[in-house]
Amino acid sequence: MKIGLADISIIPMRKQPDDKSEMVNQILFGELYEIIEKSNGFFKVKLLHDGYIGWICQKQLCQISKIEYNRLKSIKLSYLYNNPSTIIGNNINIVQGSYIYANDTDSDFVLNNNKFSINECKIVNKLFLKDLPLLVNKYVNTPYLWGGRSPYGIDCSGFTQMVFRFFGVDMPRDAIDQSTVGSSVEYDSIKQGDLAFFQNENGLINHVGIILENNKIIHASGYVRIDDLDDNGIYKISFSNYSHKLSLIKRIIQE
Repeated sequence: MKIGLADISIIPMRKQPDDKSEMVNQILFGELYEIIEKSNGFFKVKLLHDGYIGWICQKQLCQISKIEYNRLKSIKLSYLYNNPSTIIGNNINIVQGSYIYANDTDSDFVLNNNKFSINECKIVNKLFLKDLPLLVNKYVNTPYLWGGRSPYGIDCSGFTQMVFRFFGVDMPRDAIDQSTVGSSVEYDSIKQGDLAFFQNENGLINHVGIILENNKIIHASGYVRIDDLDDNGIYKISFSNYSHKLSLIKRIIQE
């Protein structure tokens, strides 16, 4: 198995091996992927943390040795917790949620024989649900971007995936797959941190958000925003109407 590493801030994953093809996902700094095949100057890759498959430009591919892969697997991961990004190493501007292969803010780390300084970075190993409001507020007003996973552009399931990363949970990439994780919860038993899923007119899940206290929900719709939630769905006061129909609620973290 050939393994690659994201050694730049963000790598776009495309649906087809073409620069003009739809961006379906992003690989963030430090994330690992399996290299599957090459075509038309692109490589088909599979992310190791969620199994997502897409195409990346060969100019952005960084293959690592088996020895380096095994070394990285043995390191306890931390995550960048700056808002929204910070510059490390050779002027690489990495974004919140990126993998950091170090355990404290006063040390350096090495990736593929390149040394990176994290002296001015804030990193964490794991957060708890009490930390959720502060964490999600770092994403408020982030513009919606299909396939995005960063504070510069993010989609609904990318947002929930990145938030739950900080709680030590590797969520699937898409909303429909995220809805299979965790235990079902009735609306009258919701808690902060539960995931609410919404359906389209055909009954298919097409949106997800994170429930906050006081019947609020934070989700990426146009931009990351906080709206009212009830047992029918998301109610936007500015439109005096429901924007999303509630389908189900899942509890991912039991605290």
